[in-house]
Amino acid sequence: MKRTLLSRIVVLVCVTAAVCILTGCSKKLTATVSGKVTYQGAPIKTGTITFHGAEKKMASAAIQPDGTYTCTEVPMGDVKVTVEQFGAGLPGGSKVGGPGVPGKPGGGGLITPGKKSPEKTKTPENAPPAPELAKLPANVGKLETTPLKYTIDSSNQTIDIVIP
Repeated sequence: MKRTLLSRIVVLVCVTAAVCILTGCSKKLTATVSGKVTYQGAPIKTGTITFHGAEKKMASAAIQPDGTYTCTEVPMGDVKVTVEQFGAGLPGGSKVGGPGVPGKPGGGGLITPGKKSPEKTKTPENAPPAPELAKLPANVGKLETTPLKYTIDSSNQTIDIVIP
């Protein structure tokens, strides 16, 4: 009797494991996270937010002009968050480039290979104004130093990121 019960338990465990494997129990667990990024009470108007999880898994999203973001495929569990901003000038931003002084964040002009001096570019008349950049603390842009740490524990989660 005990042997039959033990056999049934073993069979049940094997069947459960097989069903899990066939139906996707081993899928990677990810979430969609949305919210707003603020610094000193004001929304961050441009940049990228990145969620860094275990085993170097990460997911990034663009920060919208109102400070909101929606990031998909964020790894579940404990994550660190980095926030980076980009210089003004070109749509989508760039760290160097756009109108202004060449080689300086937020301004530049184009550098053509083979030419000694950069050609100046003009901002189109219908171009939207460049968003103002907040002077974020340098530590929030680096994985090793960011103080922004959260736990992702549901498939749809709202996290408002307040940069200290």
